This record gives sequence, structure tokens and C-alpha cells, in this order.
Amino acid sequence: MSRRYVALIGAPPSAIDRAIAAGAGVGMTCVYQLPWLTVIADADVRVTFVTEMSGVILGEIFTRSFEDGRSAAARIAALDELPANVWGGYIGFAQAPEGCSVLRGVSGPNPCYFTPLEDGWGFAPDARLLSQITGRSFAIDWYALGSLLLYRESRPEHTCLSAVRELMPGTMATIGVKGLSVRTIWTPARYIAAKINAFDDASQKLRDTILATIQAWAQQFERPLLELSGGLDSSIVAAGLASAGSRFHCLSYQASGADLDETDYARCVSDHLGASLDKMRPDASAVRLDVSAAAHLPRPHARSFIQETDRLSHEAARRIGADVFFTGNGGDNVFCFLSSIAPVRDRLRTCDIAGSWRTAADIAQVCEVGRWEVLAKTVRRGFRRSAAQEWHWTPDFLANEVVAGTCRPPAHPWLTACEQAAPGSRAHVAAILRIQNYLEGHTRLAHAPLIAPLLSQPVIETCLSIPSWQWCAGGQNRAVARAAFAEYLPGDILDRQSKGSFAGMISRILEIRRDQVRTMLLDGLLAQYGLLDCKAIEQQLAPASPVSGRSAGRILGLVDAEAWARSWSS
Repeated sequence: MSRRYVALIGAPPSAIDRAIAAGAGVGMTCVYQLPWLTVIADADVRVTFVTEMSGVILGEIFTRSFEDGRSAAARIAALDELPANVWGGYIGFAQAPEGCSVLRGVSGPNPCYFTPLEDGWGFAPDARLLSQITGRSFAIDWYALGSLLLYRESRPEHTCLSAVRELMPGTMATIGVKGLSVRTIWTPARYIAAKINAFDDASQKLRDTILATIQAWAQQFERPLLELSGGLDSSIVAAGLASAGSRFHCLSYQASGADLDETDYARCVSDHLGASLDKMRPDASAVRLDVSAAAHLPRPHARSFIQETDRLSHEAARRIGADVFFTGNGGDNVFCFLSSIAPVRDRLRTCDIAGSWRTAADIAQVCEVGRWEVLAKTVRRGFRRSAAQEWHWTPDFLANEVVAGTCRPPAHPWLTACEQAAPGSRAHVAAILRIQNYLEGHTRLAHAPLIAPLLSQPVIETCLSIPSWQWCAGGQNRAVARAAFAEYLPGDILDRQSKGSFAGMISRILEIRRDQVRTMLLDGLLAQYGLLDCKAIEQQLAPASPVSGRSAGRILGLVDAEAWARSWSS
């Protein structure tokens, strides 16, 4: 299930004919056409015609009561009313008073990139398809790539390909006689303001929302395959699938070397829920560093070690006949896992001194430091922080010219909208934005969609309405989520604090491919265009030089960017 689409707006008949022919060559057909709009899509893309607006919606749509939302969406009179009435993984196209509008839903598997054409505009879920169908070629924007490598958590509208922009979640582009303009339709501000202050009320609301959301998604598919680590987030998704009566199967990855093996935790969950489980071991030696899984994307958001988990999950999916991948990705982000003093600062803003003292103790326990250290940092930090500062920078191994000459990325519209919110709330929003960089760049998406139900709009809205200090109550991270599913999961999972990672595998890849990595970086495009500190890289990759886990991850990230750049330069 590839779920591809291309939309042309304002294009001349000759360009439309060429696009339809190019689409037919890769198995796509024209699913909707008006004089000003042509939509080409795969047969498996779900299409909803909206007669009230003279338009079409692509993707899954659900009502606020978690039912099929196609009928409700078809009756909505204006495209910008969709986020308040429905949710899902959708892109909407409709006639507007000013011309034609394109709306990207707040969440879900619904990427959308766009570019100006010789006449008109083109929209698609990836840049390679956009180029292939429209005939438009794209060049790398080296400044933007350097900025992304420095501020790797950021996700500005302008991508690393010249002339390719992203329509951000919850925003709407309108194309008229004056050109294209983008407006933010949905922001977190409304939900941050609607606080659920009682812990028990918050946990009950969160549980009900997550269960209903997962059930809505599960009903769209016959045989889900869930990546189950046995951590809290993926275990909650497993509990939701079991509650929905889904015929899901679980897959857990066996660790190598120093990485924590989580398969016993995964088995604990699957046995508790009565679900089947496979265990598979990724092979570091099978990773190809010269191949980018983001070669179709306008940013190098693909991690080479994920090639192996994608390969194994694809194999498991074919073996069991899975038609969708489910994941707990985004749980840390949406459940406000903050290792900072922000919740204390938030609670102080409410003038609750006693409560702030308790929250300081909670944060101290989460971060394993003293309460007085937490309070001292709270006083030093003050109460304000710019939204633009939510993106941390990583100057390691980058050229001085890149570090000194790169401006901070512009604040995301969601962060701008909640500039006056409490620090913890802004950090919560930034965390939800940060995970967006890890939802693309998966080769298994050619087989089936990847659903991260914890990042669905109803869950995001509910989580934003829970004060940051509730999430660390009792000195436990993600405390509200733990309480919400206390009756659904084993105690060992609810009490688990350890987290697995692929750090050992990343170090192993660098260890066995050090010569290839050195050649790719020192003789590659990133070095040629002045983005790298080649001397520092050469010293780090010297045969006898030890490489820390942090440096190994950073260096392989630069290799991933190099492979991506080569894919767009060939």
C-alpha cells in the first residue's frame, strides 16, 4: 500500500495530460478532475468526495466520536472547518472564494510537499514523485542542508531542495490570483488553555481517548503488525489493539552487544494480552551506508540502521499477511517525557507554592538529582523562553562557517501560537514536533502504511490539556499514561524505567565500516560544499581513535546526509 497521490492546481491542459500519462506509467490513475484541480492517485488511496465544497479528501477520516468520518466530512461547507470536526490521516483539496485550497490534517500518515510549476502548483507526499509526475527537477539547497545538520530537530517549511516546501500539519495553502498563501488552521494553544487539573480525571480521559483512537484505526485494517519493545508506549498500543479485538501480531527486535535486550518485556506484554510474538535480530553488517531510504524525500530524514528493522518488519509482514504497521513511536513526546525543570516553572506560574515544592521533588526523582538543585536551576532560568530556542543545535563535525553563518530556523507556527504559554507546555509542543522527523524514510512504507496512533489528533489534544507537572507526578515519567493503563498492563511494564536503544548497533556499524565512512565523508559532497570539519572527522576516524556512542550516532547521521545528497545529485 503506497498511498501515493499527486495534485495539480492551475496547470494547463498539456501539463495535466503529461502528468496523467506519467502517473499511468507507475500505476496511478486520475481520481478527481475539475478545470482548476486534477488529482492522480494509487488505487488504494481512500477518496472522499465533498460536494458542498467542490473538492476531494484523500486518506482516512474519523468523526470526533471516533466513527467513520467520510459522510460528516462530505457535508462540511469549508475546508478549514475540517480539523474542528474530523480527524485522521488526510489531505483535502477544495474550491475556495480566493481560488483553490489544500489542507493537511493535524496528524496521521499524510505528508504533503509542494512546488511551483511553470504554470500552476504541484502537491505530492514526496519530492521524487512530485518530480517524476510533473517533470520538475530539484536542486539541493546546501545552506538549508547545513542548517538542518546544525539544528537537526527542526522542521521548517522550506526543505533541503530548492523550490520544495512542506505544507505543515494543521495548515492550509490557498492558491488564487495573487499566488499562494499559507494559513495555520489548528494550533495547540486552545488545548493548552483547557487544563484538566485533576490527575484521576486526566488519566481517565487519556485512557478513553487512546482506546477509542486505536479502535478507530484498527477497524480500517485486517491484520496489523505491531513493533513491540515492551516499553510503556508500544505496550499501551498493544493494549489498545487487544481491547479493540484486532487480529494483531507483534514483532520485537533482539539486541546485540551492549544494547538492552527488550524481548523479555515484549513477551511479558504479549503473553498478558494473548497476542502472538516474533523475535528477530537486526544484522549490522547488512546495512548499506551508500543507500538512503530518504532518497525520495526533500530532507535526509532516514537513519541507515533502520534499514534492518524495516527489512525484518517487512519480512514479518509478508509472512503473516499484515496490511499495516503499528508503532508506539511518539509516546515519549506526546506523554510529555521532560527531563527538565519546566514542570516546576509551570506550576510556579499558578502561584501554587506547595505544589511546586512537590513537583520539584518529582523532577528530582525523574532526573536523579537533588531537589535543591532543581529549585536553584528554576530560579536561575527565570520564566521566559523564546519559541525559536526549542531547537537544540549540534555543531559537532560541522565546518566553522556553517556553525557561525547559519541562522536559527524560524519558529514553527504551533510554537509561535503558544509563545505566551508556560515553558513546559511549549517544550511539550516542541517534543511533539520533533518526532515528525522520524516518521518518514522507511522502506517498509512501500508495503503498507505506518500508523503511530499515539500521535493522532485526539490524543495530542488530550495530552496538551494535561498540565506538565501531572506527567511527572510521584517521580515517574509519563505518570498519567502509566495510571491510565494500570488495569491493562502487567506491573513489571508499568513500573519499568529502563529504555532500549540501538546505540550499540550504531557503534558496531561504524566499527565495521570505518574506512567506507571516512571515504564517504572526506571525499563526498558535504565536504565539497564546505559543510564538514574534515580535520575533526579525520582525527575521529583514525584507526586507533575510540569513538563515543554520541559521536558514532552523529557521524552516521552525516553519512546518511551524504547518501541522501548523492541520491539527488546523480
